[in-house]
Amino acid sequence: MKVRLQRVLEDLRSSYWFLPCLMTIAAILLVVLSHDFERRFGIDDVPGLGWLFAIGAPGARAVLGTVATSAIGTASVVFSISIVALSLTSSQFGPRLLKNFMRQQFTQLTLGTFMATFIFTLFALATVPESSAAGPVPHLAVLIALGFGLVSFLFLIFYVQHIVAFIQAPKVIEDVSSQLMQRLQGLPEREEGDDVCGMPEGVGAFPDEEDPGDALRVTARNGGYLQAVDVDSLLGLAAGRDLYVRLVLRAGQFAMPGQLLALVGGDAGDDADAVCDTVRAACVFGIERTVTQDMEFSIDQLVEVGVRALSPGINDPFTAINCVDQLGAALAVLAGRRLESGLHADDGGTVRLCIETHSYAGMLDSAFNQLRQHAAGDAAVTIRMLEIVHDLAGRDLPASFRDSLLSHARLLYATKDELAHPSDREDAESRFERIREVLGEAG
Repeated sequence: MKVRLQRVLEDLRSSYWFLPCLMTIAAILLVVLSHDFERRFGIDDVPGLGWLFAIGAPGARAVLGTVATSAIGTASVVFSISIVALSLTSSQFGPRLLKNFMRQQFTQLTLGTFMATFIFTLFALATVPESSAAGPVPHLAVLIALGFGLVSFLFLIFYVQHIVAFIQAPKVIEDVSSQLMQRLQGLPEREEGDDVCGMPEGVGAFPDEEDPGDALRVTARNGGYLQAVDVDSLLGLAAGRDLYVRLVLRAGQFAMPGQLLALVGGDAGDDADAVCDTVRAACVFGIERTVTQDMEFSIDQLVEVGVRALSPGINDPFTAINCVDQLGAALAVLAGRRLESGLHADDGGTVRLCIETHSYAGMLDSAFNQLRQHAAGDAAVTIRMLEIVHDLAGRDLPASFRDSLLSHARLLYATKDELAHPSDREDAESRFERIREVLGEAG
């Protein structure tokens, strides 16, 4: 339930309607409160507002009508600007980065401000009488509407500046990189000699994927990307029924309908169907990957920007190098962190749940493979990737991280023959030799 709630909250955060709707409802309530406040207490004695009371009913209706017309007109401009920004982001950086733009609260707040201004003035206009003799004029509502108009004007200025800054490649890359860094920094720090936790000795009750035996096979029904796993639900199921659950997929992987999702060891008895339904319910699937439990997704987003920059249609190696630099910074943080083991024990200390998790080798593959393939023949990007590998090689690395790093250095070095100029090939060779020396000294 907690995982599904997090997914709903993430969807609301990435939606374009939730925050503007809340602000619109708040604007309606503000009209009611301002009308009630002025009726009870009045604002006749407030110094400096004498000019406001000179406005009669016709003037109040004119002011509110002008603010409402301006607000809804500007809101359409803001919406149009947003669509243009989304189109540019999708075509140049990839459609998977659209959610990063949509989830920015300033974008939603700007649209919500104009919608709230329009709704407030529209409802306030309904409380203004036809003439001053027909009833009191809601001067407080007029004052608040003028304040809304001023705030909306300021938001428009800052929104244009925000859009201009956002559609620049360094800003897009920095936004994705900050999400990745935040996720990596949440991992526990790795101590000396501490590597990824594997299957501890004595834990043999989990069914093996190659030879499951009599284990209960749980298959995916509808398929899709595994976005998140409710660990507490699976652990409660396993502990309550004396079972051992092994998930064979990890967050971010795609499951086809009918594909094996999990193996359940132990005696499920006559409740096999209920156990399968519980396991399926604990796995949240969707049509796209998310950053909730999938660290490689942010890496793939950076790689996608870099790959698109290297395409013949764009041919922007500087953006690709920027992506390589940010990936190098992220991998440097990753090298000092301990990845989750995927093993979970019940209150009695018995390991009941085994979940596929990320590995150093897998994350290095995500960071380097596609960039290396598309950068083959590009001297600047290839040499910069070798420099990043050299910088990482000089750190205190886990054994699996170091082995995978050397493997990628060899793969990068193998592409040197595709470099056009002999001097570029010499640069690549010299950097590879430095990498081998550093990793050799590291053991």
